[in-house]
Amino acid sequence: MELSEEYPHSNHLIRYSPCANYLACVLKTKVFVRDVQSLKIKHLFTCIGEIGYISWSKDSRYLLCCIYKRATVQIWAIDQPDWTCKIEEGLVGLVAARWSPNSDYVLTVSEFQVRLTIWSITTKSAAYIKNPKHSNQALDFSHNKKYMAVAERKDCKDYIDIFSCENWTLIRQFQVATKDLVDLKWAPDDSSICVWDNCLEYSILQYSPDGRLLNSLRAYENALGIKSVTWCSPLNFLSIGSYDSKVRIINPSSWKIMSEFSHPTSLTNIVAYIEEGQDHRLQYAINQSSISLPSIKISQTLPNPKMGIGYARFNHDGTYLVTRNDSTPNVAWIWDMMQMELACIIVQKSAIKQTSWNPVDHRLALCCGGSTLYMWSPDGASCIQLPNGQLEVSGISWCGDGTSLLLMGKESFCLAYTPE
Repeated sequence: MELSEEYPHSNHLIRYSPCANYLACVLKTKVFVRDVQSLKIKHLFTCIGEIGYISWSKDSRYLLCCIYKRATVQIWAIDQPDWTCKIEEGLVGLVAARWSPNSDYVLTVSEFQVRLTIWSITTKSAAYIKNPKHSNQALDFSHNKKYMAVAERKDCKDYIDIFSCENWTLIRQFQVATKDLVDLKWAPDDSSICVWDNCLEYSILQYSPDGRLLNSLRAYENALGIKSVTWCSPLNFLSIGSYDSKVRIINPSSWKIMSEFSHPTSLTNIVAYIEEGQDHRLQYAINQSSISLPSIKISQTLPNPKMGIGYARFNHDGTYLVTRNDSTPNVAWIWDMMQMELACIIVQKSAIKQTSWNPVDHRLALCCGGSTLYMWSPDGASCIQLPNGQLEVSGISWCGDGTSLLLMGKESFCLAYTPE
């Protein structure tokens, strides 16, 4: 892999554009928009205060910047550098902002979830939704871009509101049988909406968009429940990670458990890539016999125990799934979804900070906060030492076309270009 020069950034606010042509990077109050291939600066935008969040519109025409301390959103146009847009929330404050699917609207959430505001950047009009339940969760758009589902809490009960994305009118509202809804997701084919309770119990329910309860699942009772939920769009699977250190793969048509993936601390007859060596001589040793995994001690008295499947991601075509059990943070589990079995595990010397699937092939990149990049593919795994060891990689992200990989350190970043 060929590495670029390093460039400064603030708070890991670096984002590829959906079109894969641009890279936006924040440095305090400024946003640098660079060409992905040359990293030359195409645009430089200056905001009214320190930037806390950025997001590209789906068509890559606009860039949204949140200045939380000013309760302000500033929007910049890539093809019209002189065009500007400013959204001021004023006294109600600002805690979150996001784009609508068609890039013509910006959604903002005020402090204490007093209201959700939908701003048109073309007509300058606004629509208001009172009391959304969460600021960054429990709001999702259908894949056909026609509808928005958002959770609402009133009279100590959870409701789902379905809005039209054309004129933001309420189409349907229905109560759901959750005690404390934490999130919701549309199915990949938009035929249903999944909602699930907080971690105090294992409860996930499937509703039709018109409010009919289609199915429910309670895998067990009297223990901490769901920790992560992930849809696999290509194969229409639902992955549910839970505090019992298992991933359950659900067929949404029958709502039956297709497979259960356990994450024990001792395994036999499995391919394990184990990181070995020191400093600049790191490599993987392959172990195919029995292995005991390093785990952390779990406190039974502190909240949010470090246990259970808190991370699960499918690759682009759904053939592989990577998971992490929070009680064994040094281990990445890679599952073959065609065979419904464990393909291998990757055992690192340090806790895995982040993983990222290449969007066009089966490569998985991993980082652990050091100056080494780790790569896995069905052909094997490798350790890639970065030159000079200066950049300690704590965040990674593939470009949408799979030609480059963003490597983020604490104060600087670079791009790693893959050979053609």
